[in-house]
Amino acid sequence: MTSADTAERFRTAVEKRDLAALEPLFTEDIRLYSPVKFTPFEGRPMVLGLFGVLLRTFEDFRYVGQLDGTAETAVDGA
Repeated sequence: MTSADTAERFRTAVEKRDLAALEPLFTEDIRLYSPVKFTPFEGRPMVLGLFGVLLRTFEDFRYVGQLDGTAETAVDGA
């Protein structure tokens, strides 16, 4: 599966508010950095919980565009 396929599956799951479809897209050790929190959300249960809240809170959420590029990861202490 390509990253484009994964991105499309993610987008579809979010737009359909389908948490079950999001779960296999996240690794067990996922780390999500939020612009509103100083520490990352760590682990699949925590990130899925966050998406559950976001999808309930933002009822009219939809994507209006997509930026393609390479993924970058942060390394502690770098």
